[in-house]
Amino acid sequence: MKGILSILLVLVSMPVFSQSYIFFGNQEMQTLTRTDISGDNKIVLSYGEYKIRRVKVDDIHQKVYWTLADYGVLKRANFDGSGEEIVLQAGPELDLVEIDEAAGKIYFTENGAGNIKICNLNGTNVHTIISGTGLVLGLDIDKVHNYLYWSEADSHLIRRSDLDGDNVVTVFTANLNLFDMQLDTDHNMIYFNNRTNNKIQRIDNLGNNLSDIITANGVIGPISVDFTNEEIYWAETQNGTIRKANLDGSGITTIVNEPYGMISGFDISMLPSANPEYISGHTPLIYYSGNRIIIKNNISPADVEVYSLTGKLLIDKNVSGQTGNIALSSLPSGIYFVKLISGDSIICTKKIMKN
Repeated sequence: MKGILSILLVLVSMPVFSQSYIFFGNQEMQTLTRTDISGDNKIVLSYGEYKIRRVKVDDIHQKVYWTLADYGVLKRANFDGSGEEIVLQAGPELDLVEIDEAAGKIYFTENGAGNIKICNLNGTNVHTIISGTGLVLGLDIDKVHNYLYWSEADSHLIRRSDLDGDNVVTVFTANLNLFDMQLDTDHNMIYFNNRTNNKIQRIDNLGNNLSDIITANGVIGPISVDFTNEEIYWAETQNGTIRKANLDGSGITTIVNEPYGMISGFDISMLPSANPEYISGHTPLIYYSGNRIIIKNNISPADVEVYSLTGKLLIDKNVSGQTGNIALSSLPSGIYFVKLISGDSIICTKKIMKN
């Protein structure tokens, strides 16, 4: 039917983003570990992981990915450690990895060769999209505006391109040793690790308004931004710690303390809880027509909440009657979560894709 948007409707037996995890690699102990976001309930998911370099999560498919230095191997497993497998063997220059869950793509770097490459989530169809880079130590995807960003430590700059590698522009340059970087697309900011001064700093997405956020006690490794709670996490690699603070740098707290070894890579994940309360006896229908969510529901009234992939609440609206509709024209293309609520109970959660 003309005007119908592409639909990806998956019934989920859980509310959106009510539990968080930290995944991290310990190079010396050769382990991949998971903890709660508080640092509690530590579970080792994999042993014998020699020189874990980077860790990334895929929230949609609930997978954790990690690269192994020297081997050039990209591995993944389920969030509980099961189903461990090798996704890609790219050679010893494989370093960074970034997951575009919605598009089903993996971006990765070959630092010795100066390449940024892309492949499918199963490791097939590998091809180069950027060549001739410097030493890339930060990589992130702007899934709102469809840009790829990376930082080059030896060239002292941050660059951006389209997701296919076209239209490369320099966003920021300074005589700094730029390590990891993370985007905050909710506020159009870029956070980066400046190892010259051992700081986490930020700029806007045009490369302006440089400001200091964190001055660390140890050598800063990877960083990660929690958009939902507006917090930033970072690893002080040689101290074996992961810390967090508010996005303005206040409220610094130590989350993980590994007394033995070096934290070489980490990422945070937002995972739904496993035991929601459901209202029995109904089957709500959520679909799209004319760029609107159409809800058919036999419990009235009900609340409809629309969340971004990062867990940000975008729309919160009450609907009454057996049919309700909500316009999505103000939202860009992408994947969203729609949650239908009656009182204190979750009726259902749906994942939808707007083209």
